[in-house]
Amino acid sequence: IPMDTAPRRAKPARKMTCAICLDDDVNADQMFTVNKCGHRFCSECVKRHIEVRLLEGSVMTCPQFRCKSELNFYRCADLLTPKLREIWRQRIRENSIPFEERVYCPNPKCSALMRVTELSKLNKESAVRRCCEKCSEPFCTNCKFPWHDNLSCDDFKIMHPNLRESELK
Repeated sequence: IPMDTAPRRAKPARKMTCAICLDDDVNADQMFTVNKCGHRFCSECVKRHIEVRLLEGSVMTCPQFRCKSELNFYRCADLLTPKLREIWRQRIRENSIPFEERVYCPNPKCSALMRVTELSKLNKESAVRRCCEKCSEPFCTNCKFPWHDNLSCDDFKIMHPNLRESELK
């Protein structure tokens, strides 16, 4: 049986076009496919798209114009920097807490998001004094301001009129 002595040539990588940057020389293995809709883009464009959506506070959807397919965190995680992954995880956590149950730490250096029902489980007392889960600073769950010993919430607000404005910022 004669052997094929001709050298085998490597099959050229299949090239695709990214619908965002229009680069038509992208290897197929460098393309990202959105699971739900099948739209394909180069990985770098998907990464930039996710970064912009996170900074805007928008829903993570497919970059294709008018496509409403949502992107999956775990499917996209390898494309992102650790910082972007953490921002997206925080966004997922925020979206899992109903608006009326959200409590933010009043410490401006922290501003951690907490769930009011979880804070109630931590302290069975009837008092409204709680500590932030992240920075441990005490605060009042009634008025959402730093803890004010021996002062009612109204008296504390009267004594610190500028605090409301700085808290809103």
